[in-house]
Amino acid sequence: MESHQNNQSKLSVKDLVLVGVLGAVAGAVCMVIGLLCGMSPITNPLYPIIAAIPNGIVYMLMLAKVPKRGVFTVAGIVYSVLFLVMGTFWFVVLCFMVMSVVADAIMWGNPRSFRRMVAGYAATVAGLSFGYGGAIVLMRDTFNDVMVRNGIPAEYSEALNAFVSDPMLVVLTVAGILVAIAGAFVGRRILCKHFIRAGLVAESGR
Repeated sequence: MESHQNNQSKLSVKDLVLVGVLGAVAGAVCMVIGLLCGMSPITNPLYPIIAAIPNGIVYMLMLAKVPKRGVFTVAGIVYSVLFLVMGTFWFVVLCFMVMSVVADAIMWGNPRSFRRMVAGYAATVAGLSFGYGGAIVLMRDTFNDVMVRNGIPAEYSEALNAFVSDPMLVVLTVAGILVAIAGAFVGRRILCKHFIRAGLVAESGR
């Protein structure tokens, strides 16, 4: 009986493919929003927060379709590879990947729990928000060197540095958590309205 439950909790090849595809979709959504937000140094660090709403739909669908351990980590790996290919600063990717593993630890007791899904998703967005803000605040010189090598205008860099202060790092991280929670509830609402009623996914527990 225990062996059967363990097998059910393991990710199958089909699960890995689905999680990989949806993880890539989430990464693509974040990159598109990142490109749009990157047009201004003020909106630039807000992209993980803004992306948390549409990606809440993607993640809730993914967790509803594959309520198993390891989903956040696998999706995080795909997400991170896309970010690295796009030239995202390594500290951002590291923070996001670490929090994706933490999210799976949160899911460990009951991967069908909606509360755990929300907490796990909020952890990943917090990691991404902290990673971007932290790269500027905690590694300012290194981050600025990267921007210079990438040909970012000095005026843009100065405005970005002025906007992302030490207190702003806290604000960005907390805002990421709060908006991620809202995004998860939006995702659940859309799932209930369209996918669950159509019988495409099962309803998660509390």
